[in-house]
Amino acid sequence: MNTNAEINYWQDKYDLRYVESFKLTPFKDGNKWCVLLGENIQEGICGFGDNPILAILDFNEAMKKPITYNQNK
Repeated sequence: MNTNAEINYWQDKYDLRYVESFKLTPFKDGNKWCVLLGENIQEGICGFGDNPILAILDFNEAMKKPITYNQNK
């Protein structure tokens, strides 16, 4: 049976899967923290939060959304 520490460990590993896979580093953007995959916020996938962990969790949610492509460029 899993202990709470084991469950927390695996949840933390799951939450960090994209950040670790893409070697992303949260950075400060104004008064928020940001995680960005891509060249910039307008074209990339990003997440924001009041601290690095919240930015990572927001980024994880953004990764679940369909990607749209603007063909009018």
